Amino acid sequence: MIDLSTDGIEKNIGMIRDIGLNEAIERFKNNGQGDEGIVALLDADTLVEPRYVEKIVNQFLRSEIETLFLNLNYFILEGDENLFSSTFQYQYQVEFGQWLNTLLNTQIEVGAPQIVAKVGAYKKVGGIPHLEISEDFQLSFSLSEITNFKFCSDIRIYTSDRARKQGYDSRIRLENLKKRKYLYLLQSRRSKA
Repeated sequence: MIDLSTDGIEKNIGMIRDIGLNEAIERFKNNGQGDEGIVALLDADTLVEPRYVEKIVNQFLRSEIETLFLNLNYFILEGDENLFSSTFQYQYQVEFGQWLNTLLNTQIEVGAPQIVAKVGAYKKVGGIPHLEISEDFQLSFSLSEITNFKFCSDIRIYTSDRARKQGYDSRIRLENLKKRKYLYLLQSRRSKA
């Protein structure tokens, strides 16, 4: 565990994730699995469904895939129907984009908890990019460009609403939906990633 508040630790999430990945790679090397080891990335607020690990292993056993992208659901601990609606609409847009990218066999951009890959795949892309933000989008883009991947709609992970300086993402999305700024925000978010 690396505490982001620790003095002397650079606050670069990509670098910190890469330290953990390199530790996992070394452990797979030492236990003889090498490049066939499977590493799933998770966030502190990620929840997984029952038999998560078993389902992932079965996906890799059944095919020649190197990278697996999982489905994402958001959960909101409190709020009203409008808040739920804005989050559902956002999730729908994200899932539609992922489905379309998979259908067209184009690059995928997903969050870290949606990424599961063999050690060899992470090595192909040079590990996790050392970026302060959006390292996961860059990583998924690279993995989908270079490795044999599959988007797996039947394995879901769940993440909570993100807190920002301006408030929770779901509240910001709700306000932007009211102002019809939603599509603009999605486009600007993609251009920053």
